[in-house]
Amino acid sequence: GNLLDPTGLGGSSVSITYTVGSAPCTETSNLNIVINNDDDASFSYTPVSYCITGTNLTPSSTTTNGGTFTINNAGVINPTTGEIDIATSGLGIFMVYYSTSVLSNPCPATDSIQITITNGPSADFSYNGLQSCQDSIDPILTLGTGATAGTYSSIPSGLFLNLTNGNINLSNSTIGIYTIYNSVTPAGGCAAVIDSTTLEILQVDSALFGYSTLAYCISDTGAISTITGTTGGFFTINTPGVINSSSGAIDILSSGIGTFTVYYNTTPVGNSCPAEDSLTITITPQNTILPNTQSPICLGDTLNLSATASGAGIITWYSDIAGTNIIGTGSIFIDIPSTTGTYTYYVNEAGQCPSEMDSIVVIIQEVTAIINATPITGQTPLNVFFGNGSSSGIGISYNWDFGTEDTSNLYTPSYTYNDEGIYTIILIVTDGLCFASDTITIETLNQSSILIPNIFTPNGDGLNDIFTVKGVNLKSDNGEIYNRWGQLMFSWKHLKGYWNGRTLAGAEAPDGTYFYIINAEGFDGEVYLKKSGFSLIR
Repeated sequence: GNLLDPTGLGGSSVSITYTVGSAPCTETSNLNIVINNDDDASFSYTPVSYCITGTNLTPSSTTTNGGTFTINNAGVINPTTGEIDIATSGLGIFMVYYSTSVLSNPCPATDSIQITITNGPSADFSYNGLQSCQDSIDPILTLGTGATAGTYSSIPSGLFLNLTNGNINLSNSTIGIYTIYNSVTPAGGCAAVIDSTTLEILQVDSALFGYSTLAYCISDTGAISTITGTTGGFFTINTPGVINSSSGAIDILSSGIGTFTVYYNTTPVGNSCPAEDSLTITITPQNTILPNTQSPICLGDTLNLSATASGAGIITWYSDIAGTNIIGTGSIFIDIPSTTGTYTYYVNEAGQCPSEMDSIVVIIQEVTAIINATPITGQTPLNVFFGNGSSSGIGISYNWDFGTEDTSNLYTPSYTYNDEGIYTIILIVTDGLCFASDTITIETLNQSSILIPNIFTPNGDGLNDIFTVKGVNLKSDNGEIYNRWGQLMFSWKHLKGYWNGRTLAGAEAPDGTYFYIINAEGFDGEVYLKKSGFSLIR
């Protein structure tokens, strides 16, 4: 191509060859080009902002020396050295130029820097108020006209001061008088300046106060305050609360039920920084308890006691009026007394504003039924005397059932049993509420007797097929059967024993006459020994 880029080739000679035609008929031409370096016109001042009262400024040495310095806006500069006459130039912003064109170099250059000449610095500052309460809004710092924020400091220690922007945090600072400084150290030859101001942080009154509790019952005698802060202030309370403005004592009864805000203010003390604090007090109604009445119950029955409370407390049951022994909680209390007598149960609504203690008296009753009978067994007619060991007293009744559909209401009746049998006698005792019962068994016996047949017919027709002893009230019965030759045919040793007309081997005994020996005894003590003959007919 026909373009040559000289970048990076400064200070060198370049040979360029141009060729035309094609072999073997070509022609060439050579050209030497010298590439020169650009002049370096860079320079600097340190810093670029100067104080009007400072010394003249001289730039750092340039790379290509021998050029010319110039300045605009009536600035005064030495064209050879670049020294700026600060005082003569005056305040303003100036452009300083350096050019190497006067050196007649092939590649001259020009560079420029902006210079500012300013007045001397000011550290003037102030706060909106030289006295502040510790709980006030933090003071605001204001710089004077043309002043500069430098580095802030204070003496003595204890002031919470931001060293960069001068802001003060009153609540984190210590009470006292402080001197605050703004130190400005400018560049450009100006001398450092310091300004100061005095600020006092005042102690804030303490309006802290308290009561032994924040919740009271309408029956309480009063609420006395305790001032833990600055004394000498005054108390107020919102309507309709009634309070002693000096002591803070609340008249509970006059104030009535409700929620109240109590205020304590230290303004009357006369200090520079008064304070006010407040507490919320609640006065609630006194709880009441109404136990339900309880009728007497019988021993062993379940006792269900109940009570109704007016508040949201816990209904609590006690065994003592002092309320030291808790036996249950809840509107229903269940108990099963173990002995008879008069019991007193105590109940209240426990919790905030507990009710007074109330009580329920319960009578536990019992009746007993005990039968004594004489005699309990014997022959008919049997007259029995019934003794009574049951409960006795006014209002108690006795109902006897003798087991024969006969009854009696006497305390100690007697009764005659005419028929043989076993009788269950029942006694029911009641006082109208409780019942008890007892039983006893009476056995009656008729006079014993014995009947022995003289003939039987074991022919299987279901009539008179066995030979047996028919007795009444027999206790034992032993029998032996013999033939006419004295041979034992059969025997038994128990009641209701019988002979079916067969031999011991099981064969049918022939018709004829046989003999028995019967030994029996009755319950009445009668002994029977019977011997006789009888006929077997098939």
